[in-house]
Amino acid sequence: MLSLRKVNRLGPGRLDVATTATLTSISQTQIDPSLMLELFVTCLALLAYVYIGYPLLLGVATRLFGRTNQRTDVLPSVTIVVAAHQESAVIRDKLENFDTIDYPDELLTMLIVSDGSTDGTDEIIQAHSNARIRLMRQEPRAGKAAALNMAFAEVTSEVMVLTDANVLFDTQAVRRLVRHFADDDVGAVTGVVHLIDAKTGYAESEGAYYKYERFIQQAESGLGGVVGVDGALYALRTNLAEPPPREAILDDFIISMNVGRQGKRIIYDDEATAVEDAAPDMSSEFRRKVRVAMGAFQSLFCRWGIPGISTPWLTWCYWSHKVLRWLGPVLLLGCFISTTMLAPENRLFLSLFILQCLFYSLATIGLISPKTRGARAIAIPMYFTMMNAAFALGLWRYLLQGTAGSWKPTARTRLTGKKGLEAASTEGKRLSKTDQNS
Repeated sequence: MLSLRKVNRLGPGRLDVATTATLTSISQTQIDPSLMLELFVTCLALLAYVYIGYPLLLGVATRLFGRTNQRTDVLPSVTIVVAAHQESAVIRDKLENFDTIDYPDELLTMLIVSDGSTDGTDEIIQAHSNARIRLMRQEPRAGKAAALNMAFAEVTSEVMVLTDANVLFDTQAVRRLVRHFADDDVGAVTGVVHLIDAKTGYAESEGAYYKYERFIQQAESGLGGVVGVDGALYALRTNLAEPPPREAILDDFIISMNVGRQGKRIIYDDEATAVEDAAPDMSSEFRRKVRVAMGAFQSLFCRWGIPGISTPWLTWCYWSHKVLRWLGPVLLLGCFISTTMLAPENRLFLSLFILQCLFYSLATIGLISPKTRGARAIAIPMYFTMMNAAFALGLWRYLLQGTAGSWKPTARTRLTGKKGLEAASTEGKRLSKTDQNS
């Protein structure tokens, strides 16, 4: 804190009377240690509940009350919906991948909405010889949510599968998604999208996070339904699909939550898989996460997709799994501030302060030195810190700017697209062997 002695050194005329009085008040203020202790305990308890307590409760509940989801080889009519903007680098691979999907031709179509693309995306689609692929154009460019609104108005199939232009399905993905619709209580199904290592250095940390997140989704699915979906691979009944607000950022979350709000379950199926290329660099991945965070807070503050008392299970999961985690940066900051203030007077809090500094130092090393990211001791703190920093910045930007600008997909390369085709084929063969052995 700035003392009055230091203020006086600034000399006469440097500070007005009001500023001097304010600084005098600050210099005389004593922070109540009990207040800092309450702040620390509250923030730590919430963080422990979000990252440890909630998953443990789910695990115990799954063992006691979990159920196996009904799966029958039903074959509803399906439309794969893709919103595309400037996707010429990968759209050909997407079209070729569609041709390999194991599903009756007469029941499977693809609808692509080109959102003002000017890079040749439309021409590549038009040149592809498959009558089951339909192209619509949105002009002028209006964003992904607006493109999905256009698509939703055109879909007449029983089920729609939503995905992205750079996501490549294994051959059985559609069958594995729609088999859950034999159960009338199921309204949506989300699959698993595996990242192709684009040599960004964070695949190990994101992989660990994905495994943790998949455990939670599997437990939620076995009890009452998951909260949200993987926007790159999910299916829903067309009669339950509500178009997202045109200005929405996190369209997949809002669409799926509206299905849950109608009393239908959202199922997680780890056998329905696809692959996509990871972001080409750390800065691209960080920008993507910031935008996701802005979309999360937008949906919260605009009250889009928020469940109510009529769906108690979904409401509990929504606040535990999503909202409290979105507020993680605030809770982490509260822990750091409180331990900083209590450290000079207490060895325990001094130790906790040092541990936090060490954790964030490891994260910083990972950010500035890509060669160190292969070690989990570096990669996990780095990814955790980057994720929470993105949500902190996303909250700040949303509060200042409101709705973000137009949707801009991460830059793609044809090379990763070719690798994706190979990876999708490999994943499909692996799961086929699993089915034969089960």
